[in-house]
Amino acid sequence: MLELIEGVVVFSPERERETRAYGERPRVAFLAASEKRFGEQPSPIERAVRADAYASDRAMLAAAIAYARSEDRAARRAGPLRLVYVGSLGEERVTAKTPLGHTVIVRGRIMIGRADGCAICLRQGAHSDQNTTARWHAVVERTERGTLLVTDQRSTQGTWVRDLSIREPTEVAPGEEIAIACGHRLRIEGA
Repeated sequence: MLELIEGVVVFSPERERETRAYGERPRVAFLAASEKRFGEQPSPIERAVRADAYASDRAMLAAAIAYARSEDRAARRAGPLRLVYVGSLGEERVTAKTPLGHTVIVRGRIMIGRADGCAICLRQGAHSDQNTTARWHAVVERTERGTLLVTDQRSTQGTWVRDLSIREPTEVAPGEEIAIACGHRLRIEGA
C-alpha cells in the first residue's frame, strides 16, 4: 500500500516485507518506535520517510523532511561531483560535526570517518564506544577519468555500495549512495 502524506512517500510494513522478499531496493526508511509504549502503533508519518531522508526520532524526522522538501532535485545532476550527507538510518546519536545536507566537492581525495581531520566527520560521541564509524573509515577519490572511487579503510563496520559491503576500491556514479557503517548515508551528486 502506497500513501502520500504531506509530500512524503510512505509504504506499509506489509509492502516493505514484500519489497524485500522480491529483492527490490527498499524505498523507505522505517523509524524506530522507541518513544512509543508497548503495543502503541506509530502514525504513518512516523513509520517511514522517503529513501533520501533518514531519521530515527521525531526531531531528526522533522529535520529530514524539511531538508528533503527544500532540496532542488534537478540541481542534484548539475555542478561538480560532490558528496552530500543525507542522514543516518537508525542511529540513536546524531553526528556532532556534520549537519544534514553537508556537501563536499570531490576534487581529489576525501576522507570519511570520525576523526576531526576528515572532510566528512561522522563522530557521534567523545568515546569510541559511542561511535559506529572508524577514525579513518573510507576514502572517496576522483579518478583521472572523472569518476569517483570509494575504498573502505579496513573498518570494522564496513562501507556499503549498492547494498553490498565493499572490500576492493569500487566505482560509484552520481545518484548512488555510500553507506558508512550501514547507517550513515552519503549521496553522490553532480556530473
